[in-house]
Amino acid sequence: MLPKWHILFGALFTIVLYFALNVSFFHSLIFFFSSFLIDIDHCFYYVYRKKNFSFKRAYNWFLLLENKFYSLPKGKRRRYDYGFCIFHGIEVLLILLLLSLIPELSFFFFIFLGFLFHLVQDMLNAICKGGNPFMVLSIIYKITCGKYKINLEDRIENTSY
Repeated sequence: MLPKWHILFGALFTIVLYFALNVSFFHSLIFFFSSFLIDIDHCFYYVYRKKNFSFKRAYNWFLLLENKFYSLPKGKRRRYDYGFCIFHGIEVLLILLLLSLIPELSFFFFIFLGFLFHLVQDMLNAICKGGNPFMVLSIIYKITCGKYKINLEDRIENTSY
């Protein structure tokens, strides 16, 4: 899902949190920023793969990979992977939830909610496009199932990103 949609839906739900559910302004902001800044891991992966620190190039590169992935016939998609994003998984959600149980770190609950909101959007996006929502949901699943997959980037020729 494009960042602009994560920001828009995050903003709308933040308004609901603040006005309808009486969540504090501070905690609402934490939720809002968490709902889209989780995608910084896409940039980390891009820097790792390309040794380049350009946000614009990272964005364009991931768009290219995603478009290429979803242009493949559904049967072929199972053979390919197009990146590893460390914050996109239930394992990180569990860590955030556990941290939120510590009274001094209760604000982590709103980071947890923002990340969860983001991952649900990514899963729905994957389902709508005919992808595998579980590849979005679990880091362990992605590592164990993804180790037998071909990195889609390796199959794209003349990529200048």
